[in-house]
Amino acid sequence: AVADFKNMSNFARRRTLHFHHEKKFSYSLDPLHTHQYAYQAPLLRARHIYYTYLKLLKSATRNITLIAPYFVPDRKLISEILRAKRKGVEVDIYLPKNTDYRTVDIAGRTYFTKLLKQGVRIHLFKDMLHAKVSALDDTVFIGSLNLDNVSLRYNFENGVFIRDEETLEAVMNDIKMLRENSETVQYTEWLERSLWDKILEKVVGVFKGVL
Repeated sequence: AVADFKNMSNFARRRTLHFHHEKKFSYSLDPLHTHQYAYQAPLLRARHIYYTYLKLLKSATRNITLIAPYFVPDRKLISEILRAKRKGVEVDIYLPKNTDYRTVDIAGRTYFTKLLKQGVRIHLFKDMLHAKVSALDDTVFIGSLNLDNVSLRYNFENGVFIRDEETLEAVMNDIKMLRENSETVQYTEWLERSLWDKILEKVVGVFKGVL
């Protein structure tokens, strides 16, 4: 993991990038290991965290909780979240109410109507939120990955997938505390947002593929 991270940080000065992991990544977590390191790079077949995420979203049967400071996912990720909700999975998304990038905030809100309509719960934390944590059934992901296109497509990212009861319990306790300090977005109230907000979402939404 350390060697991989050094390779990432030095990539700007190199023409090639070599990882110590297998070239063929199955995107499946080994049931014999409770902690598994994963990386992501903007190279062909190197978006390992992203595709493992998709696989976990597809296989989820009980609950999905996503926590991120920036939320501008691609269509595949949104589709899997909505598909999980239609299957009856409880889905909660925690985001900061405002970040230091207003444009990214607006881009993320372009998804709210579709998500809220399907019953996905969106919670806005009153302060800036730096945590990048997900809980998908019995699997926890903790890492550097934001749920935006920049991280999902273009950045080098690291993280650990964890299947450990003690860690899961600790994360769920933290989520309870997070919910107590967050405002849950109501679908009916969201539909009544100002016309100006809706116009901004239309304009910024054109560029969300690169945000």
